[in-house]
Amino acid sequence: MFPSLTSIVRLACVVASVTPLIAASEHRSSTDSQEPLSVFVLGPSSSVQTSALNRALHRLGYASQAAPDQPTFTNIDSADFSNLRWSSDYALVADRVQNAKFILPTSQREDTVTANANTANTKKRSTTGSPPQSVQMSQLRLLEIEAYQNYTRSVHDFFSQSDREGQLLELSIDAPEPDMVLGDKWVRLCEFLGLGYSIVERLKLKDFPLV
Repeated sequence: MFPSLTSIVRLACVVASVTPLIAASEHRSSTDSQEPLSVFVLGPSSSVQTSALNRALHRLGYASQAAPDQPTFTNIDSADFSNLRWSSDYALVADRVQNAKFILPTSQREDTVTANANTANTKKRSTTGSPPQSVQMSQLRLLEIEAYQNYTRSVHDFFSQSDREGQLLELSIDAPEPDMVLGDKWVRLCEFLGLGYSIVERLKLKDFPLV
């Protein structure tokens, strides 16, 4: 008995859904023999930027794993990625883990939020003298942003050392991409991970995961 049309359509859908994952896995297997990498995502794991980057890494065939156990780092597998908490010592990880790569997802919106909140605080104080609850919340948000900006500066300072160049990729997740360079974030990410441009074409990577 021949399979029904419905069964054929379902099978085609399944094949279409797994083919990109197989292609990514095969491409990574061919590059793993050259230089296995351990990838670490810096910053708060709960942020929308980090979540978008995690989805992108999964799309490329990377598997996520728990944060490394310091100071032994026995639970690190090559060619997987982990989210490093703020409290984690990324400098220690960079020293202890061979072929470690670090990605810092950033947001252009943070600068806009900071500027708007500063302006709002100035206006409220000039008219009321004491900050209302909404302003206090804005100030709390500003403190959070300031703490993250200090964190990113320390990351930049560490990886700007000559022997650390090439270990860090800073990727603005929500930066707009003109049509002429659509997929540029994918290209930068794949080149940083040593995957090359071919995987961008094979997986037809264009729109980066949304924030």
